[in-house]
Amino acid sequence: ENISRVIPKDLAISIDLSSWNCVDIFTWLQEKGKVSDEEMLRTFNCGIGMVVIIDENDCEECLDNLNKSGLKSWKIGQVRTASDDKADVEYT
Repeated sequence: ENISRVIPKDLAISIDLSSWNCVDIFTWLQEKGKVSDEEMLRTFNCGIGMVVIIDENDCEECLDNLNKSGLKSWKIGQVRTASDDKADVEYT
């Protein structure tokens, strides 16, 4: 939900759910609260505390710098052209 607010309407985001391991507390919360996958991603982000959207050419250097600074970081997706005029987030 937050990502959609910061990208132009002609762009969309594809997020690869296999690119990081969800922290155990989120699995527990989902099971105990009977929360849907969609709601977990929308509300809790499943362990992703911050998203940085950068040019793909800068990705490796950015990840390297963040990780060296002690911030666990992963490439979790990519920006693509939106299929309509509404910016959206797709989980794969």
